[in-house]
Amino acid sequence: MRSNAQRPPLPARRTRTRSANAMSTGLRYLLIVVLLGLSLLIARDHASLLATALPEDGAARLIAPSGTIWRGEGTLHLRALGGMPGYLDAGRASWRFRPGDLLRGQLGFAVTLSGPHHALSATVSIAPSALFLT
Repeated sequence: MRSNAQRPPLPARRTRTRSANAMSTGLRYLLIVVLLGLSLLIARDHASLLATALPEDGAARLIAPSGTIWRGEGTLHLRALGGMPGYLDAGRASWRFRPGDLLRGQLGFAVTLSGPHHALSATVSIAPSALFLT
């Protein structure tokens, strides 16, 4: 049988005080509130964010957007081809978020573009490494 002198001492146990537990609980609640607030902001973001995301001198412009980034519409102007200056009115663009695409790891939208002489529909899916247009 071993004597008590030969046993290594037990490590000191850390105990949390009530104030430390209350602080960590408070931080958890604060984090939850901040995340919920950010989620609401993202869910209600105005479609004008899409217009500002397009480069100012890019090939496309979204004019007078309305709705949210999840469901909205606006007038699409495309840069004129053949060296002509300015942009051409391509028609009214609308989009709708497709939540089912999230199950495949993609961000998907149903997009339509309609004008006096055309009506186009497409599904746009954005994956981490690819862009799909169907």
